[in-house]
Amino acid sequence: MGWQIDQGRTSSLAFHPTDPETYYIGAAWGGLWKTTDGGLTQTIVNDDLPLSAVSGIIIDPDNPDNMLVSLSDIVWYGPTSIGVYASADGGVSFAATDLNWSLTENNRIYYMDQDPSDGDHVLAATSDGIFRSTDFFTTNELVLEGDIRSVKFSRSNPDIVLSLI
Repeated sequence: MGWQIDQGRTSSLAFHPTDPETYYIGAAWGGLWKTTDGGLTQTIVNDDLPLSAVSGIIIDPDNPDNMLVSLSDIVWYGPTSIGVYASADGGVSFAATDLNWSLTENNRIYYMDQDPSDGDHVLAATSDGIFRSTDFFTTNELVLEGDIRSVKFSRSNPDIVLSLI
């Protein structure tokens, strides 16, 4: 793709729910990385992903092999989104979910968050609005239209959701 400002910058981070030494790092044009030794070494885990821009990572707290990644950059000069991809094997392989676009549709996924009391309930803040899934993005629905930059479940009351336009 040639030279790009901030190529490879860290854009997301997700921790394994039971192993503090294992976590994943998403980069704007650098893909998805994993460490199992607290960051001393890292390996790239996105060789089969169709886009190397990762703007969000969600790990299922009940089954850490299930994970979601949003393939997008969050800034105007980076690549647009092709949607959310899911893995059932800890990031070895990924498949497109129900939330997907082509690059030419010019959408972005800015942020994803997971309900602290229900790991299957995930929200994605996008340039099209907020999408909600109650089944770990097997299906989803648009719940608020607009260019929404962030969405966050309240940690004290998951019925409260905060967003930033």
